[in-house]
Amino acid sequence: LYQQLVRENSLHRDDQVVSLADAILVQYPSFARNDEVLSMAIGSSAKLGDFQRSLALTDQLLKSYRFSSFLVPALETGADLALSSGDSLRAAGYRVALYDRDPPGSIGPDGRPLAADLFSSLSLEELRFLTSAYPASGLRPYLGFLQVERALSGGQAASAESMVLALESTSPGNEWTLAARRLLQGGLGQGGAVFAGEVLVNQVGVICPLTGRYAVLGNAFYDAALLALNATNAELGTEFELKLEDSQGDPVAAALAARRLCAEEGSVALMGAMMSDPTAAVAIVADHWQVPMVSPTATNERIWELGEGIFQTNLTGIFETRLLASLATTVMLKKRFGLLYPDTPEGRGYADVFRAEVAALGGMIVAEEAFPSHSTDFKDSILALREERDALAEFGDEYRDYMRKVPAFVPRAAMQGDDPQGPVNT
Repeated sequence: LYQQLVRENSLHRDDQVVSLADAILVQYPSFARNDEVLSMAIGSSAKLGDFQRSLALTDQLLKSYRFSSFLVPALETGADLALSSGDSLRAAGYRVALYDRDPPGSIGPDGRPLAADLFSSLSLEELRFLTSAYPASGLRPYLGFLQVERALSGGQAASAESMVLALESTSPGNEWTLAARRLLQGGLGQGGAVFAGEVLVNQVGVICPLTGRYAVLGNAFYDAALLALNATNAELGTEFELKLEDSQGDPVAAALAARRLCAEEGSVALMGAMMSDPTAAVAIVADHWQVPMVSPTATNERIWELGEGIFQTNLTGIFETRLLASLATTVMLKKRFGLLYPDTPEGRGYADVFRAEVAALGGMIVAEEAFPSHSTDFKDSILALREERDALAEFGDEYRDYMRKVPAFVPRAAMQGDDPQGPVNT
């Protein structure tokens, strides 16, 4: 059963994976590889859209196999699924378990957990439940700090004092215990953030690469910012000014530039820093100083998750791909598509998104072809698409299923009997 499960999983037959996993878990509860069985079932259930089943299996894996190597990816998937399903408390529980597996890797440069925004969204009651569910977690002092913050914001000063005393009893000297005491005395802002001193309400910080390999793009970015500044001041009668910093296209240089703009220059907001890695570094610093930041160009689709004041105004590639599929099927009323895409991880990913969106909207992909990422001539790929379309029209779905099983190294000409060394029986 296990070998059959592995085979079905490699073929992405998710219905069969879930069925076989259920059989193994029920009939052989002591099987030594049940953590792997659960992991495969979790992934297939998620792909099938059965999120509740996937989450229930994740709970089972966490309960029974706390030290399994399959637990970390399952928890990461489970946290995303739980959050998308509106179950913030369950997602937070998975993040606590992930933190305890790798504390150094779960802390951001500002000293807060990477999932700090998720924890901060919980109510006082949810934080209490989370603390009781994971009493030995290394995150207990931080969760206690958040409870003190919630109690104070709700006017429960006496309750907050009791919480601080409890923290000082169980975790004396911990940085979050000390922060909770200072918070009780009015020494810190929300979430333990350090606020800048004087803020210049008309100054916007701009971070972009003025030197280095991306200097041409960076200088064009700044020219565009100046045009926007002049237009805004002229139309609204404002007196905004820009404070420019060079990121050099480097995350460390970008983070240092952001710190100067926030802590020393007093910028009211930040804009930049073009590429995703420097932008992520700037976002973390901006969130630490509670300075809002706008990223108009970074292509990483999760920049905005780095803080409540972090914003992305650019459309992501996945959004554009889904929009294209919707336009083609619902506006242009097309139903049959040929799919031509670069043979790169990003290209294959966008192809998967387009394929799934078209299918969901009632269309179908009748032919598809990948081309090398360095190509500038697409003649062969387009001709191959046409051949596949013609074969599909003649032989139907059987041909398409067969083509997907043919090894990639077999020349298409050989399969069609055009090989000069002799025809191949297809």
